[in-house]
Amino acid sequence: MSDQGKEDVQRKILEQIVLSLEKEDLKTEDVPVISRFVLEKIDQIANEEQLTFFLNELSQKWPVFEGLLVIEKGKEKEKNDQIVASQVLELAKDGKIEEALSLAKNATEN
Repeated sequence: MSDQGKEDVQRKILEQIVLSLEKEDLKTEDVPVISRFVLEKIDQIANEEQLTFFLNELSQKWPVFEGLLVIEKGKEKEKNDQIVASQVLELAKDGKIEEALSLAKNATEN
């Protein structure tokens, strides 16, 4: 995961903290604890899977971050769907219609 990607995640977390403080879903004393947690973990994130794990852990500790986890999982699913669609088209192009249909069916069932 790029430094820019990590900065984007940190910005989104900060925006959520501010919003949650305004709504009183977080207390000001939560902010240093959250900040330490994020700063300790963020540099260890190397890929999308680790990001999802991190956001899952973050949202389990502080439910106000569940929306970030949902968004990230949606991005991950969209990326996987694009890969499968490309594979289905490639199989169909090669005349492997049964394999293409099977792959498409499996992808839509999951």
